[in-house]
Amino acid sequence: MPGLYWFNPITWKIEKEQVTVVKETEIGTIESVDGGGRIPTGRLLGDAVECNQFQDAKAFLDNGGMKGPQIALLRPVLIGRINSRAFIVSKRDHKNQ
Repeated sequence: MPGLYWFNPITWKIEKEQVTVVKETEIGTIESVDGGGRIPTGRLLGDAVECNQFQDAKAFLDNGGMKGPQIALLRPVLIGRINSRAFIVSKRDHKNQ
């Protein structure tokens, strides 16, 4: 997030990344790199978890988010600060699907 932050360079590392933008013609799918457990056998997707459209990785983990593909999609015209170490975002053109 924009702002002034103080950090200890020994324990923290800052990396700049692009903001995730889902255009009107796209749908964003999410895969969690980490979670409270794996998705149970026989299921393909993890449960929906309240985590501000995957912008809050701590809330995702605290609310029982599961490792693997997620049922929730990123809405078009979402401009989000999604942690690329916690989530993999794939964008697909929904008009051709």
